[in-house]
Amino acid sequence: MMKNINMEMTVDKIKIGDYVRLGESQKNNWQAHPFSKNNFQLSTKEQVEVIQKLFNTVVIDSHKSTERQKESQQHVNSIGKPEEISQPLVQSEWEQINSPTEKLSRALNCTLPVSEKAEFVIEHSTELISQLFSAQLTNDSVQGTVTALKGMVGNLISDPELSDELLRITSHDYYTYTHSVSVGFKAMVFAKHCLGTMDQTLLKELGVGFFLHDVGKAGVDPAILNKPGKLNADEWDIMQRHPDLGVMQLKQANSLSDEIEIIVVQHHEKLDGSGYPYGLKGKEFHLFGQICALADIYDALTAKRSYKDGMSSFNALLIMKQKMAHHFDAKLLSNFIKLFCEVPIANK
Repeated sequence: MMKNINMEMTVDKIKIGDYVRLGESQKNNWQAHPFSKNNFQLSTKEQVEVIQKLFNTVVIDSHKSTERQKESQQHVNSIGKPEEISQPLVQSEWEQINSPTEKLSRALNCTLPVSEKAEFVIEHSTELISQLFSAQLTNDSVQGTVTALKGMVGNLISDPELSDELLRITSHDYYTYTHSVSVGFKAMVFAKHCLGTMDQTLLKELGVGFFLHDVGKAGVDPAILNKPGKLNADEWDIMQRHPDLGVMQLKQANSLSDEIEIIVVQHHEKLDGSGYPYGLKGKEFHLFGQICALADIYDALTAKRSYKDGMSSFNALLIMKQKMAHHFDAKLLSNFIKLFCEVPIANK
Protein backbone atom coordinates (compact mmCIF):
# COMPACT_ATOMS: atom_id res chain seq x y z
CA MET A 1 0.00 0.00 0.00
CA MET A 2 1.37 3.40 -0.93
CA LYS A 3 1.72 5.89 1.90
CA ASN A 4 1.42 9.01 -0.24
CA ILE A 5 0.63 10.17 -3.75
CA ASN A 6 3.76 11.53 -5.38
CA MET A 7 3.31 13.37 -8.65
CA GLU A 8 6.12 14.67 -10.84
CA MET A 9 5.32 17.95 -12.52
CA THR A 10 7.08 20.72 -14.39
CA VAL A 11 8.36 23.47 -12.11
CA ASP A 12 6.16 26.13 -13.66
CA LYS A 13 3.21 24.46 -11.89
CA ILE A 14 4.57 24.43 -8.35
CA LYS A 15 3.38 27.00 -5.83
CA ILE A 16 3.45 27.98 -2.19
CA GLY A 17 1.85 25.24 -0.11
CA ASP A 18 3.22 22.36 -2.21
CA TYR A 19 5.13 19.68 -0.32
CA VAL A 20 8.19 18.95 -2.46
CA ARG A 21 10.32 15.81 -2.40
CA LEU A 22 13.60 16.99 -3.90
CA GLY A 23 15.32 13.72 -3.02
CA GLU A 24 13.10 11.99 -5.56
CA SER A 25 13.38 14.78 -8.13
CA GLN A 26 17.06 14.58 -9.02
CA LYS A 27 19.89 12.14 -8.24
CA ASN A 28 22.41 13.41 -5.69
CA ASN A 29 20.45 16.65 -5.48
CA TRP A 30 21.07 17.19 -1.75
CA GLN A 31 24.22 19.01 -2.84
CA ALA A 32 22.53 20.55 -5.87
CA HIS A 33 20.17 22.84 -3.95
CA PRO A 34 20.63 25.25 -1.02
CA PHE A 35 17.85 23.88 1.20
CA SER A 36 18.68 22.06 4.45
CA LYS A 37 16.10 19.34 3.73
CA ASN A 38 15.12 17.37 0.67
CA ASN A 39 11.44 17.09 1.69
CA PHE A 40 9.55 20.17 2.90
CA GLN A 41 6.54 22.41 2.27
CA LEU A 42 7.08 25.54 0.19
CA SER A 43 6.24 28.58 2.27
CA THR A 44 7.76 31.52 0.37
CA LYS A 45 7.90 32.85 -3.18
CA GLU A 46 11.71 32.79 -2.97
CA GLN A 47 11.73 29.02 -2.36
CA VAL A 48 9.54 28.50 -5.40
CA GLU A 49 11.83 30.66 -7.56
CA VAL A 50 14.99 28.82 -6.44
CA ILE A 51 13.50 25.44 -7.34
CA GLN A 52 12.30 26.77 -10.69
CA LYS A 53 15.86 27.86 -11.50
CA LEU A 54 17.49 24.57 -10.48
CA PHE A 55 15.00 21.95 -11.65
CA ASN A 56 13.00 21.17 -14.76
CA THR A 57 10.56 18.92 -12.91
CA VAL A 58 9.88 18.29 -9.25
CA VAL A 59 8.06 15.61 -7.24
CA ILE A 60 5.30 16.78 -4.91
CA ASP A 61 3.26 14.89 -2.33
CA SER A 62 -0.33 15.86 -3.06
CA HIS A 63 -1.58 14.68 0.34
CA LYS A 64 0.70 17.11 2.14
CA SER A 65 0.24 19.99 -0.32
CA THR A 66 -2.25 22.13 1.57
CA GLU A 67 -3.28 24.50 -1.21
CA ARG A 68 -4.02 21.63 -3.59
CA GLN A 69 -6.19 19.99 -0.95
CA LYS A 70 -8.10 23.28 -0.54
CA GLU A 71 -8.55 23.58 -4.30
CA SER A 72 -9.95 20.07 -4.44
CA GLN A 73 -12.50 21.02 -1.81
CA GLN A 74 -13.41 24.25 -3.62
CA HIS A 75 -13.97 22.36 -6.89
CA VAL A 76 -16.86 20.44 -5.36
CA ASN A 77 -18.40 23.08 -3.09
CA SER A 78 -20.77 24.39 -5.77
CA ILE A 79 -22.14 20.88 -6.32
CA GLY A 80 -22.55 20.05 -2.66
CA LYS A 81 -21.32 17.28 -0.40
CA PRO A 82 -22.77 13.83 0.14
CA GLU A 83 -24.94 13.38 3.18
CA GLU A 84 -22.83 13.30 6.33
CA ILE A 85 -23.07 10.48 8.83
CA SER A 86 -21.58 11.18 12.23
CA GLN A 87 -20.03 7.76 12.89
CA PRO A 88 -18.64 5.06 10.60
CA LEU A 89 -21.17 2.33 9.93
CA VAL A 90 -20.05 -1.28 10.26
CA GLN A 91 -21.97 -4.08 8.53
CA SER A 92 -24.98 -1.84 7.97
CA GLU A 93 -28.29 -3.06 6.65
CA TRP A 94 -27.45 -1.65 3.19
CA GLU A 95 -24.15 -3.52 3.21
CA GLN A 96 -25.76 -6.79 4.26
CA ILE A 97 -28.29 -6.58 1.44
CA ASN A 98 -25.75 -5.67 -1.22
CA SER A 99 -22.78 -7.83 -0.23
CA PRO A 100 -22.14 -10.68 -2.67
CA THR A 101 -25.21 -12.87 -2.55
CA GLU A 102 -25.21 -16.55 -1.67
CA LYS A 103 -26.14 -17.25 -5.29
CA LEU A 104 -23.12 -15.32 -6.55
CA SER A 105 -20.78 -17.01 -4.08
CA ARG A 106 -21.99 -20.44 -5.16
CA ALA A 107 -21.55 -19.49 -8.80
CA LEU A 108 -17.96 -18.37 -8.28
CA ASN A 109 -16.98 -21.45 -6.32
CA CYS A 110 -18.59 -24.33 -8.19
CA THR A 111 -18.24 -26.15 -11.50
CA LEU A 112 -20.81 -24.15 -13.47
CA PRO A 113 -19.84 -23.30 -17.07
CA VAL A 114 -17.80 -20.12 -17.18
CA SER A 115 -20.50 -18.38 -19.26
CA GLU A 116 -23.06 -18.89 -16.47
CA LYS A 117 -20.62 -17.69 -13.83
CA ALA A 118 -19.98 -14.55 -15.85
CA GLU A 119 -23.72 -13.84 -16.18
CA PHE A 120 -24.10 -14.06 -12.39
CA VAL A 121 -21.20 -11.65 -11.87
CA ILE A 122 -22.51 -9.14 -14.43
CA GLU A 123 -26.01 -9.22 -12.96
CA HIS A 124 -24.75 -8.74 -9.41
CA SER A 125 -22.25 -5.97 -10.15
CA THR A 126 -24.67 -4.05 -12.38
CA GLU A 127 -27.35 -4.12 -9.70
CA LEU A 128 -24.81 -3.05 -7.09
CA ILE A 129 -23.60 0.01 -9.03
CA SER A 130 -27.11 0.85 -10.27
CA GLN A 131 -28.41 1.08 -6.69
CA LEU A 132 -25.48 3.31 -5.74
CA PHE A 133 -26.26 5.79 -8.54
CA SER A 134 -30.05 5.65 -8.23
CA ALA A 135 -30.26 7.23 -4.77
CA GLN A 136 -28.57 10.04 -2.88
CA LEU A 137 -25.06 9.01 -1.89
CA THR A 138 -24.43 8.51 1.79
CA ASN A 139 -21.41 7.27 3.73
CA ASP A 140 -23.44 4.12 4.31
CA SER A 141 -24.05 3.36 0.64
CA VAL A 142 -20.47 4.13 -0.38
CA GLN A 143 -18.97 1.96 2.37
CA GLY A 144 -21.30 -0.90 1.53
CA THR A 145 -20.46 -0.75 -2.16
CA VAL A 146 -16.72 -0.68 -1.50
CA THR A 147 -16.96 -3.72 0.78
CA ALA A 148 -19.04 -5.65 -1.74
CA LEU A 149 -16.72 -4.77 -4.62
CA LYS A 150 -13.64 -5.92 -2.72
CA GLY A 151 -15.33 -9.24 -2.03
CA MET A 152 -16.26 -9.68 -5.67
CA VAL A 153 -12.86 -8.61 -7.04
CA GLY A 154 -11.13 -11.00 -4.66
CA ASN A 155 -13.05 -13.89 -6.20
CA LEU A 156 -12.20 -12.81 -9.76
CA ILE A 157 -8.47 -12.32 -9.39
CA SER A 158 -7.48 -15.98 -9.67
CA ASP A 159 -9.77 -16.95 -12.58
CA PRO A 160 -8.42 -15.69 -15.94
CA GLU A 161 -10.99 -17.70 -17.90
CA LEU A 162 -13.82 -15.93 -16.11
CA SER A 163 -12.13 -12.56 -16.69
CA ASP A 164 -11.99 -13.18 -20.44
CA GLU A 165 -15.65 -14.16 -20.51
CA LEU A 166 -16.62 -11.01 -18.60
CA LEU A 167 -14.87 -8.87 -21.19
CA ARG A 168 -16.74 -10.66 -23.94
CA ILE A 169 -20.26 -10.19 -22.57
CA THR A 170 -20.19 -6.85 -20.74
CA SER A 171 -23.04 -4.56 -21.73
CA HIS A 172 -22.69 -2.30 -24.76
CA ASP A 173 -25.48 0.04 -23.65
CA TYR A 174 -24.15 3.28 -22.20
CA TYR A 175 -25.61 4.31 -18.88
CA THR A 176 -23.47 5.64 -16.07
CA TYR A 177 -23.83 2.45 -14.04
CA THR A 178 -23.37 -0.04 -16.91
CA HIS A 179 -20.41 2.00 -18.14
CA SER A 180 -18.89 1.86 -14.64
CA VAL A 181 -19.26 -1.92 -14.55
CA SER A 182 -17.82 -2.38 -18.05
CA VAL A 183 -14.85 -0.12 -17.32
CA GLY A 184 -14.33 -1.91 -14.01
CA PHE A 185 -13.96 -5.32 -15.62
CA LYS A 186 -11.89 -4.08 -18.57
CA ALA A 187 -9.50 -2.12 -16.38
CA MET A 188 -9.15 -4.99 -13.89
CA VAL A 189 -8.16 -7.46 -16.59
CA PHE A 190 -5.75 -4.99 -18.18
CA ALA A 191 -4.21 -4.10 -14.80
CA LYS A 192 -3.52 -7.78 -14.06
CA HIS A 193 -2.06 -8.15 -17.53
CA CYS A 194 0.32 -5.18 -17.49
CA LEU A 195 1.24 -5.12 -13.78
CA GLY A 196 1.98 -8.84 -13.68
CA THR A 197 0.96 -9.13 -10.04
CA MET A 198 -1.42 -11.27 -8.02
CA ASP A 199 -1.19 -9.02 -4.95
CA GLN A 200 -4.78 -9.26 -3.70
CA THR A 201 -4.57 -6.16 -1.54
CA LEU A 202 -3.39 -3.98 -4.42
CA LEU A 203 -5.76 -5.47 -6.98
CA LYS A 204 -8.77 -5.06 -4.68
CA GLU A 205 -7.97 -1.36 -4.21
CA LEU A 206 -7.51 -0.92 -7.95
CA GLY A 207 -10.75 -2.80 -8.61
CA VAL A 208 -12.73 -0.49 -6.33
CA GLY A 209 -11.19 2.54 -8.04
CA PHE A 210 -12.00 1.20 -11.51
CA PHE A 211 -15.62 0.35 -10.69
CA LEU A 212 -16.18 3.64 -8.84
CA HIS A 213 -14.15 5.91 -11.14
CA ASP A 214 -17.31 7.85 -12.04
CA VAL A 215 -18.92 7.91 -8.60
CA GLY A 216 -18.70 11.72 -8.63
CA LYS A 217 -21.28 11.77 -11.42
CA ALA A 218 -23.90 10.91 -8.82
CA GLY A 219 -23.69 14.59 -7.89
CA VAL A 220 -24.12 15.87 -11.45
CA ASP A 221 -27.49 16.78 -12.94
CA PRO A 222 -28.74 13.81 -15.05
CA ALA A 223 -29.78 16.29 -17.75
CA ILE A 224 -26.10 17.13 -18.18
CA LEU A 225 -24.95 13.51 -18.02
CA ASN A 226 -27.46 12.37 -20.63
CA LYS A 227 -27.44 15.38 -22.94
CA PRO A 228 -27.10 14.08 -26.53
CA GLY A 229 -25.47 17.22 -27.92
CA LYS A 230 -22.39 19.22 -26.97
CA LEU A 231 -22.32 20.63 -23.46
CA ASN A 232 -22.27 24.42 -23.11
CA ALA A 233 -19.49 26.13 -21.14
CA ASP A 234 -21.33 26.07 -17.80
CA GLU A 235 -22.36 22.43 -18.21
CA TRP A 236 -18.82 21.43 -19.16
CA ASP A 237 -17.45 23.21 -16.10
CA ILE A 238 -19.79 21.17 -13.89
CA MET A 239 -18.92 17.93 -15.67
CA GLN A 240 -15.20 18.48 -15.15
CA ARG A 241 -15.70 18.58 -11.40
CA HIS A 242 -16.92 15.00 -11.07
CA PRO A 243 -13.45 13.47 -10.45
CA ASP A 244 -12.86 15.80 -7.49
CA LEU A 245 -16.39 15.25 -6.24
CA GLY A 246 -15.87 11.49 -6.35
CA VAL A 247 -12.69 11.80 -4.29
CA MET A 248 -14.49 13.91 -1.68
CA GLN A 249 -17.37 11.44 -1.43
CA LEU A 250 -15.08 8.46 -0.94
CA LYS A 251 -12.87 10.33 1.51
CA GLN A 252 -15.84 11.33 3.63
CA ALA A 253 -16.96 7.71 3.73
CA ASN A 254 -13.49 6.61 4.93
CA SER A 255 -13.16 4.56 1.74
CA LEU A 256 -10.35 6.40 -0.06
CA SER A 257 -6.99 4.68 -0.41
CA ASP A 258 -4.11 6.20 -2.36
CA GLU A 259 -4.72 3.84 -5.29
CA ILE A 260 -8.43 4.65 -5.45
CA GLU A 261 -7.75 8.40 -5.29
CA ILE A 262 -5.31 8.25 -8.20
CA ILE A 263 -7.83 6.42 -10.37
CA VAL A 264 -10.86 8.55 -9.51
CA VAL A 265 -9.13 11.92 -9.88
CA GLN A 266 -7.00 11.08 -12.95
CA HIS A 267 -9.24 9.03 -15.25
CA HIS A 268 -9.82 12.01 -17.57
CA GLU A 269 -6.23 13.26 -17.65
CA LYS A 270 -3.99 12.96 -20.74
CA LEU A 271 -0.25 12.63 -21.12
CA ASP A 272 0.03 15.88 -23.13
CA GLY A 273 -1.70 17.96 -20.45
CA SER A 274 -4.98 18.42 -22.34
CA GLY A 275 -7.08 16.41 -19.87
CA TYR A 276 -8.95 17.43 -16.73
CA PRO A 277 -9.36 18.36 -13.91
CA TYR A 278 -5.65 19.29 -13.42
CA GLY A 279 -4.07 19.10 -16.88
CA LEU A 280 -1.39 16.66 -15.71
CA LYS A 281 1.55 16.03 -18.03
CA GLY A 282 4.01 13.20 -18.57
CA LYS A 283 4.95 11.38 -15.39
CA GLU A 284 2.32 13.32 -13.45
CA PHE A 285 -0.23 11.02 -15.12
CA HIS A 286 0.05 7.87 -13.00
CA LEU A 287 0.01 4.36 -14.44
CA PHE A 288 -3.18 3.50 -12.54
CA GLY A 289 -4.91 6.59 -13.92
CA GLN A 290 -3.83 5.71 -17.45
CA ILE A 291 -5.15 2.14 -17.15
CA CYS A 292 -8.58 3.41 -16.14
CA ALA A 293 -8.56 6.16 -18.78
CA LEU A 294 -7.84 3.65 -21.55
CA ALA A 295 -10.68 1.38 -20.45
CA ASP A 296 -12.97 4.39 -20.03
CA ILE A 297 -12.35 5.69 -23.56
CA TYR A 298 -12.57 2.26 -25.17
CA ASP A 299 -15.90 1.52 -23.47
CA ALA A 300 -17.28 4.95 -24.37
CA LEU A 301 -16.39 4.42 -28.04
CA THR A 302 -17.90 0.93 -28.26
CA ALA A 303 -21.04 1.58 -26.20
CA LYS A 304 -24.44 2.08 -27.78
CA ARG A 305 -26.19 5.31 -26.84
CA SER A 306 -29.74 6.48 -27.36
CA TYR A 307 -28.58 8.80 -30.17
CA LYS A 308 -25.88 6.66 -31.83
CA ASP A 309 -24.61 3.12 -32.22
CA GLY A 310 -21.32 2.07 -30.70
CA MET A 311 -18.23 1.46 -32.79
CA SER A 312 -16.85 -1.98 -33.46
CA SER A 313 -13.94 -3.01 -31.28
CA PHE A 314 -11.61 -2.83 -34.29
CA ASN A 315 -12.63 0.72 -35.22
CA ALA A 316 -12.42 1.92 -31.61
CA LEU A 317 -8.92 0.54 -31.17
CA LEU A 318 -7.89 1.99 -34.54
CA ILE A 319 -9.05 5.47 -33.49
CA MET A 320 -7.23 5.14 -30.17
CA LYS A 321 -4.03 4.19 -32.01
CA GLN A 322 -4.25 6.88 -34.69
CA LYS A 323 -5.71 9.83 -32.78
CA MET A 324 -4.90 9.29 -29.10
CA ALA A 325 -1.29 8.09 -29.12
CA HIS A 326 -0.15 11.37 -27.55
CA HIS A 327 -2.61 10.91 -24.66
CA PHE A 328 -1.00 7.76 -23.20
CA ASP A 329 2.31 6.02 -22.66
CA ALA A 330 3.13 4.40 -26.02
CA LYS A 331 3.94 0.95 -24.65
CA LEU A 332 0.86 0.93 -22.43
CA LEU A 333 -1.43 1.89 -25.33
CA SER A 334 0.16 -0.77 -27.53
CA ASN A 335 -0.38 -3.44 -24.86
CA PHE A 336 -4.00 -2.36 -24.42
CA ILE A 337 -4.69 -2.59 -28.15
CA LYS A 338 -3.00 -5.98 -28.38
CA LEU A 339 -4.97 -7.37 -25.43
CA PHE A 340 -8.37 -6.18 -26.63
CA CYS A 341 -7.76 -7.20 -30.22
CA GLU A 342 -7.51 -10.75 -28.90
CA VAL A 343 -10.80 -10.64 -26.97
CA PRO A 344 -13.85 -11.62 -29.06
CA ILE A 345 -16.79 -9.37 -28.18
CA ALA A 346 -20.29 -10.75 -27.98
CA ASN A 347 -22.98 -8.97 -30.00
CA LYS A 348 -25.55 -7.38 -27.71
